[in-house]
Amino acid sequence: MNSKDSQKSRRREVGSQREKYEESVAGLADMGSLVANLISAALAASKIQFHTVSFRVKELDSAHEKIASRSSRYPDYSALTDLLGLRVITYFEDDVDKVSDVLRTEFDVDEENSVDKRANLDSDRFGYLSVHFILTLGEKREHLVEYSRFGGKKFEVQVRSVLQHAWAEIEHDLGYKIRGGIPQNLRRRFSRVAGLLESADGEFRSLRNDIGEYQEQVRNTINTSPQDLSINQDTLLELLKSNETIKDIEAAAVADNTEAGVAPLSMQYIAKRADNLADMGVTTVKDLLDYTTENFSHIMKFSQIWASDPDGHFADEPILETPVGVTFWMIYLYWLSQELISGRLASAGDYSPTGWNNADEILRATAMHILEDV
Repeated sequence: MNSKDSQKSRRREVGSQREKYEESVAGLADMGSLVANLISAALAASKIQFHTVSFRVKELDSAHEKIASRSSRYPDYSALTDLLGLRVITYFEDDVDKVSDVLRTEFDVDEENSVDKRANLDSDRFGYLSVHFILTLGEKREHLVEYSRFGGKKFEVQVRSVLQHAWAEIEHDLGYKIRGGIPQNLRRRFSRVAGLLESADGEFRSLRNDIGEYQEQVRNTINTSPQDLSINQDTLLELLKSNETIKDIEAAAVADNTEAGVAPLSMQYIAKRADNLADMGVTTVKDLLDYTTENFSHIMKFSQIWASDPDGHFADEPILETPVGVTFWMIYLYWLSQELISGRLASAGDYSPTGWNNADEILRATAMHILEDV
């Protein structure tokens, strides 16, 4: 066979391979999108927080390489069980098992080809401690019209934590996916980094658990031992839920802004309010409740005047949304106004909201309206 004939034969072979590949992957992108949505919905229903659910269809070169290296197991493209691959990335490593339980419930598992790589724990294999499932949609789901064309098609789902994923991606990018490819003088450093990341995964899990325990403590003690609790995001949020005085001010502040909607909860906003209360010298829940109870009627009146804006201070920039936690903003602004009219504070200065050029005027005017009504 001359060179031209050889080239033609090669082109025909390549064309044939591509045709077989295209036939094998037909519809897999649609299936991937559908399965990713199914998994996301199932995890949400199980109240499992996750970072991402993504999918990819294996590219021709990668698929051909796998067939060529393991032809006895994969005689053609259709035999590959990971032509469609999905990946679930969790925030915490113990959520990998929770996700695995959901996958086992929602899909049929090919146990022979699925593997928990955490069972093969090498010192520097942190990034590959993921669980790999080979799944099908399952008989019940495949009978539904929207899934029927995907009946019997296998797909792979990998589940790992975000730190495990980061390690695997970085290690792969460095070109040392195969253990034997790591030079001896670098292997120790790889192992050390893997150990650090594994420790970090455990620490993040521990921090999450400790935060949960603290939040439970706040719920249990906020009304019985408020002097024991510092002002922070968690205590302010719990006060909004459980303290009647705070709830009354919050409800009034929202009602007073009749033309404004209620903004979604913002932890950044709540954190800023905690800083404002610290400026007042309020450091514990007891401090806040004592001040609020003592000045309750004036704070309520301040909130009403602030919302109605009788002097038109906010005519050019009306309040469009009332944020959750506006109570603590009203308490702080009321305190500022009292500091100004009493002379204890010459100017709001650094205490005033960013961008307020006339903060002193607005706060003094609002405080004077309260005095007029007393």
